Amino acid sequence: MNKVFFVKLDHLRKLAINALFFLALFIFPTYSWAANLHAIIVCDTLAPGIEQSVRADLYTLKNRIKTISYFTGLELNETIFDGTSLTSNSLFTVIEQMTINPEDVVIFYYSGHGYRTESKSSENPWPTLYFSRQNRGVDFYALTEKITNKHPRLFISLSDCCNNIILDGYIPEVGVSRALKPMAHLSYEARERFNYETLFLSHQGTLIISSSKYGEFSWGTRYGGLYTNAFFENLDLEVRNAQNPSWSAILERTNLDVDDVEHPEYQILFQEN
Repeated sequence: MNKVFFVKLDHLRKLAINALFFLALFIFPTYSWAANLHAIIVCDTLAPGIEQSVRADLYTLKNRIKTISYFTGLELNETIFDGTSLTSNSLFTVIEQMTINPEDVVIFYYSGHGYRTESKSSENPWPTLYFSRQNRGVDFYALTEKITNKHPRLFISLSDCCNNIILDGYIPEVGVSRALKPMAHLSYEARERFNYETLFLSHQGTLIISSSKYGEFSWGTRYGGLYTNAFFENLDLEVRNAQNPSWSAILERTNLDVDDVEHPEYQILFQEN
C-alpha cells in the first residue's frame, strides 16, 4: 500500500513539474532564450591590386566578431566568403536560407572593389559591390534590403569599397579602385561588456554604412581598409570609455578620422523603444 502511494505521489510530482515548465513558456518573455549573432563576412581576397589589404580586413573582422560575441553573450553563427568561395549565387543562397529570430543581431561586411554606373539613380547613394572572380556587380542596398526583410532586431550592413562612377557596361578600373595608400567606475572588462551590450542588444533597426560617398573612391593599406580600421578603433574607444555609448558617436568620429582622404556615408534607422 505504501509503495503504491509513493508511486502515485511521484507521478503527481512529475505532472506538477511538467505543468510548471509549460506554464513558464507562456509567462516568461522570449528574450530569455539565447539570441544569435549572424555574421556574413564577404572579403574579395582575389580583388586585383588590393589582395593584401582585403586579407587584412578579413583577419580584422574574424577577430572583432568573436569579441562582439564574447561581450554580448550572443551565440556566433559566422559565414565567410573569400577567394574562390565568393560568388553572388552562393551569397544570396545563404541569405535566403538564413533563419533569423526577432532577437537576433546580424552583421554584414564587404571588403573589395566597388563602383557605381552613370545611370544609377542618385536616390541610391550606395555602391555596387564588385565580385572580381565573376566580373559581376551586386547592389549594396538591394542586398541590405534582403537581410532587413528578415527582421533581425539589429542589423549592421557595412561596405568598405569605392563608390566612383564608371561608364555603363564597363567593369571597375581595378588599377585605381580602392587604391593602396601608405599608412600615415566599472572594472575595465565590466565597462566593456556593459557598453557592448548597450550598442548591440538595446537597439532595434538597421545601420547601413558605405566607406565612400556617391562618385568617390575608398582607400586601403597593407593593414586593411582605412575605413574598416578607423571604424573598429572608434568602436574600441566607445566601449572602453563612453558613459553612454552610441552608434552616432562612433560613426561621426570615424568619418572625421578618414575625412582627408574619403567621405563615408551612413544611415541610422533605429526604431524608437
